[in-house]
Amino acid sequence: DGSRDEEETGFSVTIGTVPREEGDRRAIMLAVDGWRLILWLTEPMQERWAARVNEVLAADNIEVAATDGIEWLIAGGFDVRVKLHHGHPDVAHVRAVLLRDVEESVELFRELGQLNAASNHIRYWLDDGAVRSAVDVQCTELHRLPDIVRQVAAAAAKYAPILAVFGSTP
Repeated sequence: DGSRDEEETGFSVTIGTVPREEGDRRAIMLAVDGWRLILWLTEPMQERWAARVNEVLAADNIEVAATDGIEWLIAGGFDVRVKLHHGHPDVAHVRAVLLRDVEESVELFRELGQLNAASNHIRYWLDDGAVRSAVDVQCTELHRLPDIVRQVAAAAAKYAPILAVFGSTP
């Protein structure tokens, strides 16, 4: 892997968390001959968009149950989340889990196909035993995020009971 023992080179590398007044922050520390160089690790998506996501959700009274600055768990009855993804363009991926413990069946795929055909922007699919839905919002259009979060949550509340014959609601 190219790493060398400190005894061999006199050089050490440590990756971890450094406590600071403003809060702990991830860093890489390089140490040699009594000198230490700390390189702060940054998350570009968090630096670029997290404050704006927090701002638009708060301004529209959308309650956040938890966040790490990259992903937001929206308070409410369904597992609705917003997660930032890097790309061209950067997007906020709004997703929900409608059902868990789902078995594949022709009938289920028929229902999901009908939901996708009837929806103009929310997509539904089966993944790892769960029925999921999602919409991507370009980060340059985050002013639309509260409406999209509400639409995804409302669709989950509407369609989960209809699809409940195929699995259990979250």
